[in-house]
Amino acid sequence: RPVFIGPLVGLACGGLEAGLALGALFEFLSFDSEPMGSAIPMNSAVAASSAALMAAGPDLVPLAAAFPAGAALGFLHRGLEIRIRQRRGALTLRAGRELQSNGRVAWEPLLAASAWPHLLSTALVVGLGTALLSPLALAAWIIMPRAVLRALEFAFDASLWIALACLLRALGRRK
Repeated sequence: RPVFIGPLVGLACGGLEAGLALGALFEFLSFDSEPMGSAIPMNSAVAASSAALMAAGPDLVPLAAAFPAGAALGFLHRGLEIRIRQRRGALTLRAGRELQSNGRVAWEPLLAASAWPHLLSTALVVGLGTALLSPLALAAWIIMPRAVLRALEFAFDASLWIALACLLRALGRRK
């Protein structure tokens, strides 16, 4: 969950406050968005960890720039996750065929074939994505006109309130 991974990444990088803010923001925005069947939302844990790494890591990207960059990586991971889930469907069929023909399923290779692609894609998106986007976000922040920077900072500050409203709405629907 973003509310855990954001602060953990922030703490590991020496920016606990940034990790808390970004983790809470992504948590609030995604509280009611869980993968179900073919409906896959943005991976908010990838978004939170990437944004926290950008904001608390060596580049110290401002929160207002780290947030959309992290969200972009969360959406990128979503696309990979859709493909991985499609592949898992084929593994399920394979397990069914094994069960029918052998009366048992060799679970170890199936679990490895299922888990490794997800783990590797997550590491690739967070690691490589952050390494590429962090300096770009920081460079863009430096050259942006002052009015645009203020607008982005205002939008980030307002997003916490918008995210809180999303959380309250989601909790209200659970009655």
